[in-house]
Amino acid sequence: MIEQITRADMAALLMQELKLADLYSRNATEQRENLNYESPTKDFIPPNESKMERPLASDITKHPLREDIETVLKLQVRGLESNPQFLFFPDKEITRAEYALMLEDVLIQVTQDSAQSTRFVGDTSPFVDVRPDAYYYNAARTLVSRNIMQLQDKVRGEFGPDRAVAGADALLSLRLLKDELQRYVRSPSSWRDMNCNVLVVDDERSIRWVLEKTISRASATPHVASNLPEAMEILESQAIDMAFVD
Repeated sequence: MIEQITRADMAALLMQELKLADLYSRNATEQRENLNYESPTKDFIPPNESKMERPLASDITKHPLREDIETVLKLQVRGLESNPQFLFFPDKEITRAEYALMLEDVLIQVTQDSAQSTRFVGDTSPFVDVRPDAYYYNAARTLVSRNIMQLQDKVRGEFGPDRAVAGADALLSLRLLKDELQRYVRSPSSWRDMNCNVLVVDDERSIRWVLEKTISRASATPHVASNLPEAMEILESQAIDMAFVD
C-alpha cells in the first residue's frame, strides 16, 4: 500500500477505484454546465498556436499513469488541474486539504447539489487547526460530517490539513464515497439503458393497463397479453427481456 499518495496516484484511484468516468456517465443529469464559471477567453488560441494541439499536461508524457491522469484532466476535477503552463506535477504529494477539495468536487458533480459548496460557510469551525475562512474549510466539514474522512486527532479535534494522505486512508474514504454516490446515479442495467422488451400477461384489464403505462414511462417497450395463446404469439415474434406473468 502506498504510504503517501501523489497527484498521479490520486488520478489513478479516482479512475480505477471510484470509477469516476463511469459515475459521471451514469449520472442522470448533465455534469457541469451550471456549476462552474468559465472564462469567455477559455477557448482562445493565439494565432501562432492555431495549428498546434494544446497538451492536457506536458509533464506526464512518459508517466506510467498518463492515461488515468489525462482522463481526470478531461473530467476537470477540482484540485487536479494543470496549471497555466500545462504542468500537472504528477509526483507531488497531496495534502488532506487538497484531498478534501477533490472529493467534495466529485460529490457535487454527481449529486448535482451545488449548494454543498457553501453549506458550512459562516459556521464556527469545529476544528482547532482549520479557520472558517480557509479555502478548504467547507470541503473538510462536508467530508467529515458524512464520515467519508476522519479527524487526524479526535481528542484534540485536529483535521490535519497540511498532512499527507496515506494510501490506506485514501482507499477507505473513496470506497465510502463510492457507496454514498450509488443512490445518485442510474443503474447501468436500467430499462432505459437496455431498451428492454417487457411482456405482461394478465387476464385483468386494469392490471395490464397499469403495467403497460409504468413500463412505457421507464422507456421500455411493453407487450401485453391477456392469456397464454396471446403471450405465445408475442414470444414467437419478439425478443422478450423480461416478463410479468399472472
